[in-house]
Amino acid sequence: MPAYFCISFEVKKTQTVIEDFYLALSRAGLVVKPSRYYDGKYTIEDIIKWNQEKLDKNFLLGYTESLDNDYRWVDLDYEGFSDTSVGIHNVKRSKNLVFQIFMPEDEFLEYDFEGDEITPLEIIENAKPPAPRHDRMNKIRDAAVKIWEEYEVFAIQTEWELSDIAPLYYKIKKGALPQAEPFCILNYSLLRSRTKRKIKKLSKGGALLENKNNWNHVFCDVDSWVCCD
Repeated sequence: MPAYFCISFEVKKTQTVIEDFYLALSRAGLVVKPSRYYDGKYTIEDIIKWNQEKLDKNFLLGYTESLDNDYRWVDLDYEGFSDTSVGIHNVKRSKNLVFQIFMPEDEFLEYDFEGDEITPLEIIENAKPPAPRHDRMNKIRDAAVKIWEEYEVFAIQTEWELSDIAPLYYKIKKGALPQAEPFCILNYSLLRSRTKRKIKKLSKGGALLENKNNWNHVFCDVDSWVCCD
């Protein structure tokens, strides 16, 4: 199973949030369709209805329950990316929930090997460090900005397979550092209070923080932070 890059969107629970968010994805160019793993068993309307009914009951899968009872996944038809899917993370004691888009990590990296015919061992020994595919990261960043501008989102965060888990919005308000590997979008005043780094103002009082040079651990520089109570 490949490692995945994740971009998360924390939004408010409503009686139409599933359909509304899927529509927001489509408007941003990420066309929603039923997961291929269901092999045509469900339509997108079936999945919307199922997920909304689960959410209305504030459902959270139990440790011993079948995965068939959980929220159903959708895939995204997005040019240049493969195996892109959307899952739902319900926070039972919160008024919010989190949509998570998963994309293969290696599709954001470009590998350069020397030689035409090489063995697996030679790949390990001779491989150059992978170069970041800025064109692809910029593409998904721009889609995230569009979703922020057209939909009510509290936080947009990014992380890699081995990153820390992105904190929930209420924890960020209490002082937790947002996950930005390599970017995040939050309320401007909240983000400004967290970092001295350059941020870009967005509409609806939002702000974009990104690190184009260091995709991992964008907040690892302690001096970039303003301490908060």
